[in-house]
Amino acid sequence: MNENELEHDIIERYLRKEMTPGEQTLFEKNIKENPNLKEQIALYKALYSIPENDDWFEFNGDSDVVKKEASLFRSQETLEFSERLKKFRNTTNPKQKKKIFNIQLLSTVAAVIIIAIFIFYPKDYDPASLFEQYHNWDELPSYVSKGDSNSDIYKELELLFHAKEYQNVITQANTLDASVYEFDQQAILFVGVSHLELHQYEKALKIFDSLLQSNSIDAHKGHWYKVLTFLKQGNKEKAIQTLEIISNNSAYYKHNEAKELLKKLE
Repeated sequence: MNENELEHDIIERYLRKEMTPGEQTLFEKNIKENPNLKEQIALYKALYSIPENDDWFEFNGDSDVVKKEASLFRSQETLEFSERLKKFRNTTNPKQKKKIFNIQLLSTVAAVIIIAIFIFYPKDYDPASLFEQYHNWDELPSYVSKGDSNSDIYKELELLFHAKEYQNVITQANTLDASVYEFDQQAILFVGVSHLELHQYEKALKIFDSLLQSNSIDAHKGHWYKVLTFLKQGNKEKAIQTLEIISNNSAYYKHNEAKELLKKLE
């Protein structure tokens, strides 16, 4: 047995509580003094869902990284892998068990986890890619699905929008009375998002500002759509400023998403 295999065998004996009291005391002293050993045990604990009840165990790394790795460890794929691995270990005779948990297995698992972390948790977030992730036009309020009693021109506006005929949406909206921008949230959003999809960012922002200044009970939604505009535009600074407004008011539309997005951009 080489040095690495011996170390892993000792770790496994400790986690299976097979050490004598004296061995355990000495090993825990080594853990406190050896950061690399702490990290290895953290990996074992995560993979085997071992409860973290020991007072000596702490990790002083970046908290966001820890949260991301913890989320990865708790993912369905990881849990399923862990269950299959434990089931296999339980059906293996004792002499074979020590051979299973060797350096090759740990190295393979660690490599998969590291790759997954880089894939699922990139350090830098591109505003344009975040726009694609967070925008969802299916969430826009509907005249049609609710059987709204508004005139056909409003329903036509919505149908044009979902057909992605954005310029026609804007043209149709120009025939509406200007007062529509003072109270009709649905029309405002269809027109504003149409400008956004046509890369007419200043016009889109002006429309969303009109929503914020309107008498609609959902006027605060304008902040979220301004965020989406800034993301698509690539204006990270303005996106962050607007996200802070939403994050500071729990009653605002997309409050939780705003806090999540803010962390990615900061």
